[in-house]
Amino acid sequence: MNGIRQRGGAVPAGIGVLLLALVAASAAAQDPPVATPPGGIGATPTLVVDSAPPGAVVILRGAYEWTGLTPWRLYREVSGLYRVEIRLPGYEAWTGEIVLGPGGIGQLQVKLGKKTVEKSLLRSVVVPGWGQLYRGQKSKGTLLVLGSAVAAGCVVWTHEAYRDDVDDFDAARRVYEDIRVEGDLRAGLEVVRRASEKADRSYDRRRVALFGLGGIYAVNVLDTLFFAPTGEVLSSGMTSRADLPVGNDRGMIGWLADVSPAGSLRGGLRLRWN
Repeated sequence: MNGIRQRGGAVPAGIGVLLLALVAASAAAQDPPVATPPGGIGATPTLVVDSAPPGAVVILRGAYEWTGLTPWRLYREVSGLYRVEIRLPGYEAWTGEIVLGPGGIGQLQVKLGKKTVEKSLLRSVVVPGWGQLYRGQKSKGTLLVLGSAVAAGCVVWTHEAYRDDVDDFDAARRVYEDIRVEGDLRAGLEVVRRASEKADRSYDRRRVALFGLGGIYAVNVLDTLFFAPTGEVLSSGMTSRADLPVGNDRGMIGWLADVSPAGSLRGGLRLRWN
C-alpha cells in the first residue's frame, strides 16, 4: 500500500513540473514590453494636447474615452466629435469640442487661467458657497449653499409669521379701543396682551433666523478671504490688529488670529505690558 501511495503522489508532482515548464516556455516566447507608441518610434500621434502649465488632467470623451496628463499624445486611429476637458488644481477648467480624423485638428494648446481670490470672493459675496465650489471644495461649497438656502427660507417663513401676528395684534387693539362696555375691557385687554406676546415671540424667531443667515454668510466670506483658491492658507501665524495704548503707553492691548494649514481658525486677545 505504501508503494501505491508513493506512485500515486508522484503523478501529480510530475504534472505540476510539466505545467511549470510550459508556462516558462510560453513566457519566454512572448515579446518583451514595447516602450514605443503603436506603429513604431516614428508614429505620428492622432492628437497632441499641451497645456500651460503642464501636468493637467486631460479627459477625452466621444465614441471612446481616454485620460492622460499634459503633454499628452493620443496614438489611436479615431475620428469624430470629441469633448475635451482639461483640469489642474488651482486653475480654471477648460472645456471644448474638437473633431478628430480627416478635416479635424491634430494639436490642441490650452493656457489655463489661474483661480484668484478676487473671483472666489466675488462669487461668495453673490451666493454663499459659490466661491468654495469655484475653488473645487465641493463638500464645503454644497454645505454653505444648502445652509444659506435653508436659513433664507427660515427668514422668509418667520417674517411672514411675524407680519400675520402683528396684524392680529393690530386687530385686537382696534377691537379693544372700540369697547364701550366697562365689563368687557378686561377681557379685551387680555386678548391684546396675548396677541402682543405672540408677536414678540415671532419677532424673536425672525431675529434668530436673520442671525443664522448672517452667520453663514460671514463664515462664507471669511473662508474665502483666509484661504486661496488652491487650498493653501493665505495668512498663517499670529496676526494682531487694532493695538491700543494702555496706561501712558506702558502696555498694548489688541486682538490676534491664527490660521492653521489644516483649516482651523483661532482668535483671542493680545496683551503686552512694559
